[in-house]
Amino acid sequence: MKTLKLCCILAMLFTFFNCSKNNANDEQEIRNLIAQYDKAIQENNVDFFDKIFASEYKFMTEDGKIRHRDEALKEMRSEKEKPTYILSSVSSDSLDVKVNGDIAIVTGRWLSGTKTLDDPNGEEHNDVGRYTTVFERQN
Repeated sequence: MKTLKLCCILAMLFTFFNCSKNNANDEQEIRNLIAQYDKAIQENNVDFFDKIFASEYKFMTEDGKIRHRDEALKEMRSEKEKPTYILSSVSSDSLDVKVNGDIAIVTGRWLSGTKTLDDPNGEEHNDVGRYTTVFERQN
């Protein structure tokens, strides 16, 4: 009976430490993805978003409207072809990443700097905001 209890305890400890290790790796993977995401926004790399956005991708705009994958990609392509502003900087910080299996919930702060096309050497306009993103690992 002592052996059975010891085996159960060891199995639980192994599972706990293995899950903690996997969650730490998954969390780092998500943090890396956020950094790639920021870089792709800065470079207006539509191909990156076309690759990572799932077919059911949705986002909510600042006015509360729900937009879908195709709308987001179309808007990005349009902005790349005919820019309406200069994005001089973009980054995320204060990230809080929670991973549970194939789902990750991220909250963070975004920071961006923009300039007008009329005065590209002018003063940068800075914005700050918060976001929540839900990731689901697929395939």
